[in-house]
Amino acid sequence: MDAQPIGGSQDLNVSLLSAFWQCNLDKAGIKKIEASRSGRNESGSK
Repeated sequence: MDAQPIGGSQDLNVSLLSAFWQCNLDKAGIKKIEASRSGRNESGSK
């Protein structure tokens, strides 16, 4: 594996952190949607 210049490594780290951040936002959104769906289903079945 070739050594990367420091700037390239920093760019890669920023890209990876951005991807993780976006993934966490997506997961939070999915949990919110699932919670609202299960809340509607429970209240609708009572």
